[in-house]
Order: sequence, then structure tokens, then C-alpha cells
Amino acid sequence: MLVSGYNLLAAGCSGPIVCALSRKYGKRPVFLVSTLFGIIGTAIGEAKISYNYLLTARIIQGFSTSAFESLIVASIGDLYFVHQRGLRIAVINFIQNSASSLASIICGQVFANLGWLWLFHMFQIFLVVQFVLMFLFCPETTYLRDVRYETDVVADEKLDELARIEEEHREVEVGMEPANIPKKKTFVQELAVYTGVYSQDNMLKYLVGPFITLLNPAACYAVITSGLLNSWYVGSAIILAGIFSGPPWKFGPAQIGYLGAGPFLGGMIGSIVVAWASDPVIKYMGKRNKGV
Repeated sequence: MLVSGYNLLAAGCSGPIVCALSRKYGKRPVFLVSTLFGIIGTAIGEAKISYNYLLTARIIQGFSTSAFESLIVASIGDLYFVHQRGLRIAVINFIQNSASSLASIICGQVFANLGWLWLFHMFQIFLVVQFVLMFLFCPETTYLRDVRYETDVVADEKLDELARIEEEHREVEVGMEPANIPKKKTFVQELAVYTGVYSQDNMLKYLVGPFITLLNPAACYAVITSGLLNSWYVGSAIILAGIFSGPPWKFGPAQIGYLGAGPFLGGMIGSIVVAWASDPVIKYMGKRNKGV
């Protein structure tokens, strides 16, 4: 439990830094560097059966998890409209939370039959494959949008002007390229790790920004609800071993792993319901609110 606590502490402390770096330099380099931290931490963990090695490995792995806890949701915001995000976020929450309960069943069997080093050996394989796939097939999703299109934050939206600009950029002949529209990057160009600076603002602004956002009631509610969801799954996974390994149950690693079956099934059912209902509800509420 203590080792996992340090892992969570590292993940929490690195969260604002990960957020700031992604706003400044994009999400792709942060994802790749975070995966490298995971590979390094796992390599330390699989090197030797030692408490100090295990503690060091879990702390470094903690630094690698923040990006995947937060920036994945932000990437969905880059790629999809609001009414298209419900299904994708439900899938992400299922993988991060419910599917982790399934992993505990597998890990319990591996620990009982092969020992804890094999947990790191097997995890390392998936991390290396993940790094390769991310490098090849996960391009940068952060982009610089014309401020005139920031209709959710601009006080004077000037929708008539936007409509006129869109009409000017419309294709008038087959094969003619619209003006001021950049060409799609090639596959090789998308492999670039560094794609420039996406904001000239001071890094301190982005480091403090997440805490200032909590002053907004809607943002604070979203943070609390999503945080409770993640903390419930993680917290239960941590304390299960401490509760059931001692008397009167005296469960072994495999038996403790089987305890994840219930959260996995419950989370799967809940995720299916949320994935099915989220986007229709968003569309319905948008119509009720006159398209806003």
C-alpha cells in the first residue's frame, strides 16, 4: 500500500507539469516521453527483487501515468465535436478504470505462479509495443485555431462574419484548393516529435491554471466527479490486498486478483449504458438550449 501511495503521489504532482508542457509544446512529445518514463521505471522494477528497486520503479511509473490519465480526454476534445465525445470518453474510462480490474485477475495469477518480476517483464513488452505504435500512428492533435472560431469564449461571436469568410473559402471549381487552408501533412511529416510552440504564454500561467479553474463551479464539479471515479477504482485496488491477505480471509495473490471480477463486470455494464446514452443526451440538451 505504501509503494502504491508513492506512485499516486508522483502521478498527482506531475499532473500540472504535464498539462503545462502539453499546452506549450503539444501532446505528442508528452505522450512519448511519458511512455519512456514507464519503460525506464519498469526496467528498474524488473532488474532485482528489492523493496528499494520496487519503490523507485513505482515512483517513476507514477510520473508516466499523468499524461494518460488526462491528455487522452483532451485529445478527444481536439478530434471530435461535443456531441461525438460521449462514446469515446466512455471507452477511455472503461479502459482506465474497469479494465484495470480485469488486469488484477491476470496479475494475481502471474504473481502466484511466476513471481512479481514477471509482472514487470510482461508489462515491459506492452510498453515497448505501445511506444512504437504511438510513434508511428499517433500524430500531434493540438492545433492553433483562428481566434474568430473560438465562439465558446469570445464575447462578440460575429457569426455573420464567420459565415462570410467560410463562403469566401468555399471551392468554386473542381480541383481548386481553398485559400489559406494548409495541406495535409504526409505520414513522414506526422512522425515529427517536436512540431513547434503552440502558445507564447508563460509556463507559470499553465502551471497555475488548473488550480484557478477550480474556482469555476462547473469545472470544479467535473474535476470532482472524474476524480472520484478514478480514485475509487485505484483506492479499492490498493486496499484489497491489505484487507484480504490477513486474517480471517488470508487470501493469496490469485484469490485477491479474482476480487476484481465484480468491479470489472459492473464497470463494463455502466460504461455500456453511458456510451449509449451520452451523445443522444448531449444533442437533446443542446436542442433544448437553442443550440448552445
